[in-house]
Amino acid sequence: MELPQSRWWRWRRRHLLTGSLLLLVGLLLAHEPAAVSADPDEDIPHNEVRNWAIRFGVDLWEFGRQFTKVNDIRNRFKDSDVDVTRKDGILLLRELAAEVKNFMDFKMNAVMNAQKEGFANRAAPKTISFIYREATNNC
Repeated sequence: MELPQSRWWRWRRRHLLTGSLLLLVGLLLAHEPAAVSADPDEDIPHNEVRNWAIRFGVDLWEFGRQFTKVNDIRNRFKDSDVDVTRKDGILLLRELAAEVKNFMDFKMNAVMNAQKEGFANRAAPKTISFIYREATNNC
């Protein structure tokens, strides 16, 4: 069951997410990094880095899930007979690049044809005479 959301709640949620993101960026920028020691014998705390990366990944995933409203989209299409299939990102990118290339080729050919047509149908340049009147000398 989806709760009805008023405009105020949507506004509050959007600004809360934006404010949280700005606060996070501000804290990251304000924090002075600790002095880095160049001791080659010192070992990297792999477990701490791994735990931090996992926490960061989970937070990023949750933020993305809330921001894209994926659960709302799923709920809207539950009653429909819609199948969602995974698609390889590289394959999708290649298809998109091919479509953009075809579109650009079509546009370039159209411009080249218009240019050829313009050169083929051009007439001798017309001479246009202008009368120049000086604004400061009212003669």
